[in-house]
Amino acid sequence: MDAQAGLPRLDFSGLRGQGKAHYTAAIHAGIEQNYKPMVEVFRRVLRKIFTG
Repeated sequence: MDAQAGLPRLDFSGLRGQGKAHYTAAIHAGIEQNYKPMVEVFRRVLRKIFTG
């Protein structure tokens, strides 16, 4: 998805500890069609790309 959007490769390596738990919870919420937690995960990942 990142390449298709013309973005740098997304870096999920920062998702450790609580971040990984939030990511896992976001996946489970998405299964129930609640996408807001995953939006927040991607927001954090993209913020890291654009703000360093």
